[in-house]
Amino acid sequence: IADLYSIRNKTGFEIDSAYSYSGYEVWGSNTNCLDRKLYDFLCAYNETDLRSFTVRRKKVYDEIQQLINSGKIVSLNLNGCLIHSLYPIGNNKELQELNLGNSFFQKHKEITFFKKLKSLDLSGTRISSTDSLPYLDQLISLNVRDNSISDLKFLARFPLLERLDISTNPVTEINDLGVLKHLKVLDMSANKIYDLSPLKNLDSLEELFMNNLSTNAGAIVSLKNLKALSLEKCDHLIGSLLSGKNIFPLLENLNLQSSSLYDINFIYTAATKENPEQLKFPALKIINLNSNEITDTQPFAKMPELEQVSLRNNKLTHTTGLSQLKKLKRLYLNNNYLYEISCLDSLFQLEELNISENINISDFKPLTHLTNLTVIILSGTRFNNLDLISSANSLKTLEIKGCKIKSYTGIKKFVNLEEITVSNMTMTSAQYFKELKKLKVINLHTPNTGVYEFLKKTLPGLTIEMSY
Repeated sequence: IADLYSIRNKTGFEIDSAYSYSGYEVWGSNTNCLDRKLYDFLCAYNETDLRSFTVRRKKVYDEIQQLINSGKIVSLNLNGCLIHSLYPIGNNKELQELNLGNSFFQKHKEITFFKKLKSLDLSGTRISSTDSLPYLDQLISLNVRDNSISDLKFLARFPLLERLDISTNPVTEINDLGVLKHLKVLDMSANKIYDLSPLKNLDSLEELFMNNLSTNAGAIVSLKNLKALSLEKCDHLIGSLLSGKNIFPLLENLNLQSSSLYDINFIYTAATKENPEQLKFPALKIINLNSNEITDTQPFAKMPELEQVSLRNNKLTHTTGLSQLKKLKRLYLNNNYLYEISCLDSLFQLEELNISENINISDFKPLTHLTNLTVIILSGTRFNNLDLISSANSLKTLEIKGCKIKSYTGIKKFVNLEEITVSNMTMTSAQYFKELKKLKVINLHTPNTGVYEFLKKTLPGLTIEMSY
């Protein structure tokens, strides 16, 4: 047990576990199941009578108590467990992080066992009344998402709170947030909030998430320290949320995915006789505009600090304006209606590019200038010549599924390639992959099992996945 807890937080502890398949997180993880077994053992031990006493069980219990007393169990992830009481772990006075999300726990007064608690997760625990939540003067992070909380007066019991998640609750007003003078991260998504003006009292706020808002709450006040803002799925409300003359001088990350946007004119303040238009987000580095109705990229020309632009699933036909983004490192334009990519040829700092599923692009010569690419995704396009990207000496990931490549002889130039996704291969073209000494993964999309067997035989150390 001591050995398990000594490696609990190390990289790799969750890898190759029957519990930790990423597609089904609800089933838990190594960490979650280890903590659950510890809790279940302590529950059973406390109910043991003399007739059930064993030396082995006592030895395990003593080892757990020694770990607790020496402060080596400061975090417990009991998410999804059938917990009705904290008494079995109540003597752990050093506990700093406690996750009780999606459990049956309702005895909130028992949380007072843990005076040093800094992080508490009570998400999905069917809280309707917060009267029994205790005063925790060291709590920094609180998650009460997905409950039935409507009154936020209880927040005064956590004066040092820096992170708060109240998303997916029937909250309609946020006046009580003003007591949280240290709040840095706030998620109040999926609530019906009618007035955002109380946010002006949160001077320390750095990250704000208001996804899936359905009510017009007026404009977001200018928050001088805000660095990240997420307004995903705020259909038809972006114009009002970002209206007015408010400037966000430090904002670096803006998420407006799936918000029915037709343009991005909201990035400027309205021009007047006295004042010219101003950029509302002068420090913006990352913008996510995926799944909207945007047709024009020209406004991006006035956002020179951008390092990442996501425009997946829009209605773009050209790349005008993007050539001005000299600091751009990551660009995602997949699933659009692009006819040309000429403006990309001057984006010399670009490291990741996705223009997949743009079948109308006919000229890929602009790619020849992008020497710093490490990831390029061209699947579902008319790309057919590997020589056009041969100058990308640092390329690690290449996806050309559905591309009718004329010849694979040029593949050997990508000496740093680690993963490739291909289709329409023959055994003749497959032989060139033997030249790639750093290659780790081949994702093969072909009904030709002969190519698959050939690669498995000639490249035994690789992971080769086959699909049709």
